[in-house]
Amino acid sequence: MVSTFRTFNPIRNKLISITYPNKMKLNHQLSQNGRFFNSGEVNIVEKMEEQGENVTLTWTAENQPKINNESNLPRLRYILPSISVSTGNRQRFLEDIKEAMLHKVAEGPGTRKILEKMDGMSGLRKVLAIRNMVARDIRTAGPSTFSIPMNQLTNAERTLTDGYGNSMDKAILIYSLLKAAGLKPEFVFVKASRESEAIEKDIVASFFPDTFSIPLVRVKADGVTCWLNESTQYAELGTCAYEGHQAITFNGKPFTIIPDAKYLTKVPEETTATLQADGSARLDVLYTYYGNSFNSMKKNLTEHTPEDRRRFYLSLLDGISPSAKDASELKTNFDSYPGTISFSVTVPDYATVQGDVMHVMLPVPSTFTINENRRTLPFEYKSTHRISKKLTLTLPADFGTLLYEPGSSNTTFSANSYLNVRTSYKPELFSFEASAILKPFFIDKDKVPALQEQLRKLDNLSRMILVISRQKN
Repeated sequence: MVSTFRTFNPIRNKLISITYPNKMKLNHQLSQNGRFFNSGEVNIVEKMEEQGENVTLTWTAENQPKINNESNLPRLRYILPSISVSTGNRQRFLEDIKEAMLHKVAEGPGTRKILEKMDGMSGLRKVLAIRNMVARDIRTAGPSTFSIPMNQLTNAERTLTDGYGNSMDKAILIYSLLKAAGLKPEFVFVKASRESEAIEKDIVASFFPDTFSIPLVRVKADGVTCWLNESTQYAELGTCAYEGHQAITFNGKPFTIIPDAKYLTKVPEETTATLQADGSARLDVLYTYYGNSFNSMKKNLTEHTPEDRRRFYLSLLDGISPSAKDASELKTNFDSYPGTISFSVTVPDYATVQGDVMHVMLPVPSTFTINENRRTLPFEYKSTHRISKKLTLTLPADFGTLLYEPGSSNTTFSANSYLNVRTSYKPELFSFEASAILKPFFIDKDKVPALQEQLRKLDNLSRMILVISRQKN
């Protein structure tokens, strides 16, 4: 249990009381100003009373002011007065789950019939066949991971016969099929959300039973580490929907899910453009999809109707420019990994020409925003994004005088989050490349103004331009 004693509404009085047997080991922690801060201020009064064989713990707080409902807040217990209480023992909890799940692993007529179809397949082909069968044929239904007693889990044969099961039942089925196929699967439990590094470590160390609430199955086949029970039949083996998340196995040691480099999620964009003296341009565009971006796009494209595909192409054109017109068919290739989308467009007003001067807008990627002008609470960025945009621009021969080009720049948001811009100019050719990696980070409220100033500068970068002029004879 976690409870904060300050919220978005003022609190006149709040009391929490717990009575438990004195033989029970109760883990509890009090944070007067959040787990990350210690100002010496007392907001919560804690009392403990022994009454025979029981112990009563009470926490009270009075006249707590409200906080502002600001964007991108960390978990409130890290920045506000709070308590956390748990009876959990990590290793005992994991051993109980292990016993319950392995007890339901079974090989029967249904699994044997499926395995007969896999004779002669490589290990990776077996994994693919099992993943696809479960994704297509076993419907997700029932309570969430730890909402039912572990002795009520369904065995693999029953899940296969019923055609449905909750996430634990499906994980048991996948494990059973992989094991029967001669592979060495392993149950893995994943933390659903992501936080900055310091908060992540504290959450994992605190260990509440529902911290790792998503059951996956990990198996290695033909050199590829595969993550199952989290994807559709469209996903590339080796990718993981919970890339970057904390996870744990039955040995109790937490780790971060990091797929091999080629399976990390990203969509590099490459554009080759030829600019005319009137400001019009033809663009050849290539998007390459990796990781979860590949998985979701392959699913969408596979399930698109012809009308869906037409509208999707229109949305891509609009993303280039409202005035963009197609100059080719939309080409998509997701039969192999990575997937690609390519097309050509013409844009009549790609650049603005005023007399002998031409202005070209450059495609700086957007990062994130802080909605509040005056921030009163810490800021936490909780996502991971890898961004790459590359533009190679052939300039009109008669516009050969450079008046302004933005040059290169580096912006650092945290130890592991940054945006880099690189430019290069020579007569008739300009290249621009922007790359960014954004990972979860935490900024205290005192440092938010400096971060906001960085974002204001980036806002100016988003209007970055190249200025060239017509050559004088």
